[in-house]
Amino acid sequence: MFYKTALLLVALSSANTVFAEPQIKPGKWRITSVVENPMMPNAQQQVTEECITESTIDFEEIMAQVPTDSCSPVTPQFSGNTVTWEVTCDNPMNSAEKITGQGTFTSNGTSGEGSFQITMNIPVIGVQTITSRWQHEYLGECD
Repeated sequence: MFYKTALLLVALSSANTVFAEPQIKPGKWRITSVVENPMMPNAQQQVTEECITESTIDFEEIMAQVPTDSCSPVTPQFSGNTVTWEVTCDNPMNSAEKITGQGTFTSNGTSGEGSFQITMNIPVIGVQTITSRWQHEYLGECD
């Protein structure tokens, strides 16, 4: 895949991956995410509904899925109902540059929002930043 590492970082910022130590009520959630990529003509929006269980809500386990052979370990920082994280990965398109990412997620238990930005230097194109933003809304018990 063209930017496999970068896409993994964006994927880590979506849906299940943002549920963490902040208060999250298990149940059915509506998740609206928008990805802004300067290499795409329009922002990409996705709305999903997912059943979030206690086992889904383990941010450290999810962050452990970041490939350690090409990325620095991700250590989430928790403060109240907010979690933030940073990651640095090798850039498969430019070995002299790194891909960096920063994310944040805040939840009050039945709603939440967050964002994740990755920045990379792409040969010929230059520095690009991809931003993913999401909102979560608790809908009730799982079906």
